[in-house]
Amino acid sequence: MIAPGLRVPEDPATGLAVAPLVGVKEKFGRLAHGVHALTIRQGDDIGRPSDIALETATAVSRATCTRIGGESVVMSGGTIEA
Repeated sequence: MIAPGLRVPEDPATGLAVAPLVGVKEKFGRLAHGVHALTIRQGDDIGRPSDIALETATAVSRATCTRIGGESVVMSGGTIEA
């Protein structure tokens, strides 16, 4: 969530934004055969540091499987009733 009006200038962890990195590395980085791991650090500037783990398996310079993960902390909760 990004909400500058509520003093949230960046999302502390954006796993969905990390996924395209695999395509970029595949297109420009010529991934070698094997498993590649990368950790993306985000959220330091807002005091909520997050490490997002990205792992990609490749064969013949093409991604065959990608996993994104990490840990999270519940910051709030609620219930919506209709």
